[in-house]
Amino acid sequence: MPEELQTIETKFLKKMADRTTSQQQEESKKGAGILIRTIKEGSGKPPKKGDICEVHYEGFLEDGRQFDSSRERNQSLQLRLGEGHVMEGWEVALLHMKVGQLAEVTIPHLYGYGEQGYPPKIPPRSTLVYQLEIIRIEGRK
Repeated sequence: MPEELQTIETKFLKKMADRTTSQQQEESKKGAGILIRTIKEGSGKPPKKGDICEVHYEGFLEDGRQFDSSRERNQSLQLRLGEGHVMEGWEVALLHMKVGQLAEVTIPHLYGYGEQGYPPKIPPRSTLVYQLEIIRIEGRK
């Protein structure tokens, strides 16, 4: 293989490895097995505890069955982060997101509805998959 092609191939492989590493870091830095996969990038800074976030969401069981959607109701949700008003998995995810970002968030049962679930819609020990989008962030006044 000519030296020029080897250089191009090496650069390409390095770029792909860097991209994969970056994605793995984004997913794993959330800790606790909560995975965040960005579908659409956002802008600005992530919220902080005490900030109010306005979000749209769709919730699914691991098998793909939908159990809730703010979009279908055409009614976003407003919540103050850090006050325990939503499941821990949401708190972790939202603290790593930006306005306009749409992400698929996978939440293990320990950070969702726990051992008991939320019958009849959510069985015990269910891993949940949400599509979360931050519409607006309002800082604490």
